Amino acid sequence: MAARLFDAPIALVDVLDEDREWTQSWIADGIDDAARSISFRSGFAPVPVPVVIPDGSVHPEMRQSPLVTGPLGIRFYVSVPLLRHDGTAVGTLAVLDVRPREATEADLANLRDLAALAVTQLEIRQETLRTTSDALPLDGGTR
Repeated sequence: MAARLFDAPIALVDVLDEDREWTQSWIADGIDDAARSISFRSGFAPVPVPVVIPDGSVHPEMRQSPLVTGPLGIRFYVSVPLLRHDGTAVGTLAVLDVRPREATEADLANLRDLAALAVTQLEIRQETLRTTSDALPLDGGTR
């Protein structure tokens, strides 16, 4: 939905914990699997506000990223934090494009709404996994 909203080829949901960052969901029209391992903001903690980079090729922190300098030639990056109900940022919902562009306030509002839906889905999945693991017998027998 996020890629379609921005008419962009790439959208992703990155989740972080204390030890690692991983992509939960990735939509990339015409992008090969190898590119998925390159993070545009690798090493950055999620911030509690949207990040908009209209053109990564001129952005001081991003212009050296392999996503910008490599065959993908990413220019535009926008992300919003995935915020839990307590306000903790647990990741980002991001949209990337090969064209430089701006993000409007309406774009950011729509992306925040999608991020809230993504957090709800992540929390449901986490609760389901917790509940399922609690229900499994530890000794291999039946309860």
